[in-house]
Amino acid sequence: MGLQDALELLPQDLHRKMLPTNRTFVLRRTSKTMCAAVKNAELDIIVVRRDGVKFLNGAGLQDKLNCLNAWCRLTVLDLNQCELREGGAQAMAAALRVNTTLTNLNLRHNSLREGGGQAIAAALRVNTTLTELYLVNNQLGERAGQAIAAALGVNTTLTNLNLWDNRLGEGGAQAIAAVLRVNMTLTNLHLGENQLGEGGGQAIAAALRVNHTLTELNLKDNGLGEGGGQAIAAALRVNNTLTNLNLGWNSLGEGVGQAIAAALRVNMTLTNLNLWDNRLGEGVKSGVRQSWGNREGKLVFW
Repeated sequence: MGLQDALELLPQDLHRKMLPTNRTFVLRRTSKTMCAAVKNAELDIIVVRRDGVKFLNGAGLQDKLNCLNAWCRLTVLDLNQCELREGGAQAMAAALRVNTTLTNLNLRHNSLREGGGQAIAAALRVNTTLTELYLVNNQLGERAGQAIAAALGVNTTLTNLNLWDNRLGEGGAQAIAAVLRVNMTLTNLHLGENQLGEGGGQAIAAALRVNHTLTELNLKDNGLGEGGGQAIAAALRVNNTLTNLNLGWNSLGEGVGQAIAAALRVNMTLTNLNLWDNRLGEGVKSGVRQSWGNREGKLVFW
């Protein structure tokens, strides 16, 4: 297994940022030799393929994670679709409490649920090295979202957090919005498909008025509606750090489109804006394009 093969197994948004390295281990099958293989190897990347899942879910998961902590200088760990569930998340959280090298962790599609999310949130309160965390599609729910938000009030190293499709709801959005007022390290936040609703959109918008670190925000498909959309348009008039914003599939309507067009005449920092499928109408789209002008980046309507 070559380096390129290993990198292709990583999420695109992770591997495109990495420098080439030959310190990569790919767990391809149920193996009893992982610890021996990685001992003293000073690995940078470990990727677990689906046919290596049984190894992770077998007896002694905690011991296997302890092995990684003790013997690797691991910076990237990709456990996408490894069926970790709550128990695996709790073991991972225990490892994160003592690990001092891991910077990128991918736990996408692992059915972590509320218990797993709570455990990861607790670990984030004490971990001081993790910078990127991907928790996509884990059915975390509102209370786990609130716990993660509370952890962000303490954590000072995480810069990139992806919570796509976790049923966070308005309560989760309110908690995240509150912490965005005080957190000064998070730059990329992905909240797509979380049922945030108009109230959640309004809370996030209020936070954007005072947050000076967030540069990328994805709110795709959250039912923000006119109320949430108008609040975000108003926030764009005063926010001067956000460069990438995704508001696709939010039923914003023409009134919000007009408000966004007006905000873009004032806001000159936004360089990528996605307004896909928001019932804006051709006249409103034309107005937004005019306000957008010749700035670099993409303006997307479809």
